[in-house]
Amino acid sequence: MMDPKRLEEIKARVEKATPGPWRVVTDGEMPFDGQEGALAYMGDDGGDGPAVHVSCSNAVEARDVVDDAAFVAAARQDIPDILAEVERLRSDLGAVERRSARERAEHEALQKHAFETVNDLEGRWAKAHDEAERLRARVVELEDFVCKAARAALGRATT
Repeated sequence: MMDPKRLEEIKARVEKATPGPWRVVTDGEMPFDGQEGALAYMGDDGGDGPAVHVSCSNAVEARDVVDDAAFVAAARQDIPDILAEVERLRSDLGAVERRSARERAEHEALQKHAFETVNDLEGRWAKAHDEAERLRARVVELEDFVCKAARAALGRATT
C-alpha cells in the first residue's frame, strides 16, 4: 500500500501544476523552427502557455515521442483521477474493515453462545440420563417388591 505521505506529495505537485486540460502539438505545429519531437502544452490557452518538449533521439522514433507527449499531457488529468480513485478505494476499504470487525465480533459472540448452549445441553442431558438410570433402578426395585408382595399374598392365600 502506498504511504499516505507519498500520496500527499503527489497531491501537492498536482496542485502546483498548471491547470489543464493539456494538449499535444507535433512537428508540423511546432512553434519553433528546427525542433523535432512533440510538445505537451499546459493549460487551455491555445498553445501560448508553458510546454513540455519531448524530443526525438536516435533511439526513439517520432511516433513514440508523440505517444510520450500524449502521456505527459494526459497525466495532468489522469493523476488527479487516480488520486481520487485511491481515496475512494481507501475509504471503501476502511468501511469494509470496520464491517468485518463488527461481523467478526458478532461471530465470536455467537460462537461463544453456541458453546455455552452446547455445554448447558450436555449438562442437562447428563442429568436427565442419570435421572433415567435412577428411575430404571427404582422400577426394578418396585417390580421386585410387587413380585415379592404377590408371592407373599399367594402364600398366605393358600394356607
